[in-house]
Amino acid sequence: MKGNGTGRITRTDIEAKLRAIRDDIEPVGEQAKGGLMAAATVKLRPLENVERPAIATVLPTPQKCFLLLDAGANAECKPVHLAQFAIMGSVYSREILGSANPRVGILSNGKEETKGNDLMREALGLCRQLELNFLGYVEGHDLFGDHVDVVVTDGLIGNIVLKTCEGMGRAIGVMLKTELTQTQIAIQEAAGVVPKLFRPPLGLSNPRIFRVARALGLTVVGWTARGFDTKLTDPNLIVARIIRKLQPSAIILLHDGNIPADRLVTTVKILLDTLRGLDYEVARLDKVLT
Repeated sequence: MKGNGTGRITRTDIEAKLRAIRDDIEPVGEQAKGGLMAAATVKLRPLENVERPAIATVLPTPQKCFLLLDAGANAECKPVHLAQFAIMGSVYSREILGSANPRVGILSNGKEETKGNDLMREALGLCRQLELNFLGYVEGHDLFGDHVDVVVTDGLIGNIVLKTCEGMGRAIGVMLKTELTQTQIAIQEAAGVVPKLFRPPLGLSNPRIFRVARALGLTVVGWTARGFDTKLTDPNLIVARIIRKLQPSAIILLHDGNIPADRLVTTVKILLDTLRGLDYEVARLDKVLT
């Protein structure tokens, strides 16, 4: 946070900084978080009975997202601070993130009540007395599996969790780019063509995979209608499932490697006849997108 040229940060500087962030004129920089928290405490004042403010961070998961607090404002906390973080986090999750009954947990190294340190154990007891959907302890592997909506911890551990996630995300991006680049080279050397389409593994949607694929010039595609041909054995049932999901511009998924070849041939023949009877025009995906 810059001062007024004299080296001193005045009340006016604090108010201007807070207004700029409130109005989305200026982002919260990594270096400014500590000063901003202090400024907000002085200017805005904590709510009644709230002893410490906390930095709350929303982290995405494959299913939804969860709230992590404190993510760096308070390296040293008392048990009552964690209990207050649990209340604030539950309200935020319900009112802002839309969780009907937020699940709240204290981050620890195990779910048993004997786990954790003195801070966690005392906070555990306090949180059990609150009117919260309190789970008790949660562990690191619970965070991204849709097991908890509000993760409570002190600012030291919370900041480590946050920055570990950020670093892992960047590393995964680099690894994905390396793997896709090597795959492109291998296909080109073996087949003499450079692939232009990319279907994510298992058809899953992942923004990071999409960004890496597009950076390599690939068009990301995914199916929109499938017949569960790896589970169903009757070609007519397979086609019927596809037709139920069918709409113009649909991309149909069939497998050719782990089902009997005669079943695949029969299924494709019935499917093509059915599509023509419904006045659909069938085209190869690469012909449509190029």
